[in-house]
Amino acid sequence: MADTAIEPPPSYSSLPPSQPETQPSQPATSSIPSLAERSGTHEYQLQHVGHHSLGLQIVHDTIVLYYIASYQAQNTPDLILYAGYDSKGPQLALAEFTNYTKDFKIYIGGQKSPKGDDWDTVRCADGGFFKDPIFRFEVPRIKQKLYWKKTSESRLGASRFSPRDHKLVDEGSDEVVAVYLERKLGLGGGQNKGVVKWRVKLSEMAEMQALMVLLSLLERSRRYMRSVNRAFPNTNGW
Repeated sequence: MADTAIEPPPSYSSLPPSQPETQPSQPATSSIPSLAERSGTHEYQLQHVGHHSLGLQIVHDTIVLYYIASYQAQNTPDLILYAGYDSKGPQLALAEFTNYTKDFKIYIGGQKSPKGDDWDTVRCADGGFFKDPIFRFEVPRIKQKLYWKKTSESRLGASRFSPRDHKLVDEGSDEVVAVYLERKLGLGGGQNKGVVKWRVKLSEMAEMQALMVLLSLLERSRRYMRSVNRAFPNTNGW
């Protein structure tokens, strides 16, 4: 089970790395708005950090909230979400993939090595013939069930040419509560990777879980395309 209390991003995450705080011992005056202060309909921009970096920054209203880092090392989670601009910020969440299964695990909290029930399992349900699978997870305590699924619905702003547009659905009401839209296909050519459009206000835990599940799906897609590129060098991946 994930930690039920989530530390909000620290105030320093609103400052660019090159801009020192004027009073290091005091909180910055421009602090990150908490989830409670954000409206139900808000957006997160996913931005590439650099051409040679696998990390992404998650930005809300020009403020960098989070940094997601990808790792492929023994005894290290596949993804770590940090508060702020880079991996120097406090850890907020983890994701861990398993070979030979589409299921994976996420953890929300600050433990470096979560054990057993600390993790929440994201289960893949086969969509059937010619249908995309769904990736289902449950929010602790309130038992809200949500799932991400690929979408090409134009009413949601998705493109039928994008393999990475997704929608987040409340399984109980069948309401679309968020949409992820990929900004571009292929490598290079800009900073923006995509945008998450939250259509309904979720609890803090639900939003953090939903974000980690989405980032995990995007990362697994990137790794798959990289393996395809290695086998077939003339194809284009991410």
